[in-house]
Amino acid sequence: MEKRRYLKLLKHPGTFKDVDHLSYAEAFTACPFRKGRLAEKDVGQWLSGHPIQDEASPYKLRVLACTSITESDHRPSLALSRTTFELLADRWSLPRSLLYVLSTRTSCFIPFEDIENRITGHVFQTIDKNGRPFTCALTYSPNTSDTNVLLFGILPDEFEIICDELSTSPQLSACPTFIPICLIDMVNEIIEHDLEGGRVRTHNIMLELGMGKSGTDGVYVDCSLHHCDFVPITRALTGLTANLAKCELACEAHSLLLDLMDKEHATWLSSLDDEHKRRVDRAATILRKRSDELREWMQAMKPRTKYLTQRSQAYVQTVYSLMAQKDNALNMQTAEASLNLSRASFRDSAAMIAIAEDSKQVALATSKDSSSMFIISALTLAFLPPTYTATLFSTQFFDLNSETADSMTSSRFWLYWAVTVPLTMITTACARIFYYLRDKKMREKLFLARRDSQLTKIEKGLKRRADPSGK
Repeated sequence: MEKRRYLKLLKHPGTFKDVDHLSYAEAFTACPFRKGRLAEKDVGQWLSGHPIQDEASPYKLRVLACTSITESDHRPSLALSRTTFELLADRWSLPRSLLYVLSTRTSCFIPFEDIENRITGHVFQTIDKNGRPFTCALTYSPNTSDTNVLLFGILPDEFEIICDELSTSPQLSACPTFIPICLIDMVNEIIEHDLEGGRVRTHNIMLELGMGKSGTDGVYVDCSLHHCDFVPITRALTGLTANLAKCELACEAHSLLLDLMDKEHATWLSSLDDEHKRRVDRAATILRKRSDELREWMQAMKPRTKYLTQRSQAYVQTVYSLMAQKDNALNMQTAEASLNLSRASFRDSAAMIAIAEDSKQVALATSKDSSSMFIISALTLAFLPPTYTATLFSTQFFDLNSETADSMTSSRFWLYWAVTVPLTMITTACARIFYYLRDKKMREKLFLARRDSQLTKIEKGLKRRADPSGK
């Protein structure tokens, strides 16, 4: 199973990426510390070199760090070519489990032993606290007291911190657990920085929610008096809670790592002879003391992490309560507006009922008038033809007493039509002119009424803008 995973990751095209340079460091017990940049093509020559030949200052520690961070969705994504990795794995007897550990974000401390080459070592990885875990593969040869370390996930400035530790305390380079302790120390600094940032963010959120006094004027800020946007506050609290949970996980996991490293340290000391043990006794004591200090540091950070977590969770509940209060206030305003609208609608309905009643009365009166007009029209239609006929025959144009038909009708009967027809046309024209003038006057009145209505609306709008309170 382990071989299958190793070959799968080894052959994946996204596992390795060629880089120009790697960082290296060399520490000796009685010689100056050396560090620098190394071209990847020169790694083989660097591994084959023997810079120290003096028995009084034997070679103790070699560190090769991949200080370039690759951005890829595939894990692992190493800033190292496959050829260089296989060369390092062969020369330093690195375990196959290294690639699988790099593909995870889990903290671990895995000891291993190469009985054939008489080499011991371990694979170490921290929690993914800053977006990338610190990983190291370390091999130690009891025969030559040489320690080889391959580092992943550190930046150039972080590698400088390790180099400073090695240059100021060269005697610690003899201890195989020295590099992992340095990595845990750097992670603790990151956790401490995150906790302080979380405290500041929590305090600022408290001020935004009106739950504390501001440092400038010493008064409480009432978030109900101004528009408080809860979206960024909720987003900040969610990110803060997630970061604090990661800090708590890191403290717990790294405490377990320190326990495993102490066991490995004790095993390494027990495997040394008395002479070698005497030479590294002081360095071992310093590392043991430093391990205890790191453990106490993490134990001290755990209560702070839990306190800030509970505080942020309390603020989350406060935000939800304030959001509910704000929603209730908006619902009350909406209900009040609906009530006012209902009252206005009721008044409009009463007015419409009154108008409908008046319209009904007008309709009844109109109906009575229509009935009267119908009667008059019917009587007129009944009596108008006889009246016209009687009037016409009563004129001097007809002599009904005449004995002959020719003398019965006057020869001047055409005068009747000569006068009647023009008079009818003149009467019709006057009626049309009167209707036209009356219609024009009514249109002018409607136009003036519409203009006055629009001017009234504009004046009301200007008054509302000038007086927003509506008083």
